[in-house]
Amino acid sequence: MKRAITRTILLITLNLLTMTQTNAVVDSANKTDLGTSSYSGSACPKKSVSISINDTKDMISVTFKNYIAQSSGKSKKSLRKKCNILIPIQVKKGWSVSLIDTNYTGKLTLPTGAEASFTNVYSFAGQRGSRFHTNFKGPNDQPYNLHDPLSEFANVWSGCGSETHVRINSSLLLKPNTTASSTIDARQGFVTKLRYRKC
Repeated sequence: MKRAITRTILLITLNLLTMTQTNAVVDSANKTDLGTSSYSGSACPKKSVSISINDTKDMISVTFKNYIAQSSGKSKKSLRKKCNILIPIQVKKGWSVSLIDTNYTGKLTLPTGAEASFTNVYSFAGQRGSRFHTNFKGPNDQPYNLHDPLSEFANVWSGCGSETHVRINSSLLLKPNTTASSTIDARQGFVTKLRYRKC
């Protein structure tokens, strides 16, 4: 009986320790802040981009007011929109941060013969980036939801307990036809997940 009670107490203690350690990891990793972001490009004039991090510090959201390529259908001239973003991330001492995956949301209106493409390149300043590219062909008139696992970031981490900069180079390319209007709308932006490890 005493052995059974001892085992039970030991299991409860181990569970409590595990929960405490897990909470400690979360609490420690949550000591992450974003600095003042900067951006430039034809898709992101001044005061047109919103960049934020959630309360648990594991998700960065980027939304736009003007990230849209649109043609009236009177010309086949290609249209390109781009936005280069720099996000400073201040990581707590003893921790490194990396990127897990990104989800992109937008809307297409492409008649037959029209094409569009979306490209995003993520990188830590001074390191090789992870490129995501996808093509769309008309007819296509619906929202899109895209997922990028950022697999090239599997072994890429920021410096330990210091400020790092995430670079995002994003672009849209629209190849319209001459019979109807075409649009690729990326204003809903994207959400990128973060992960942490001790260093």
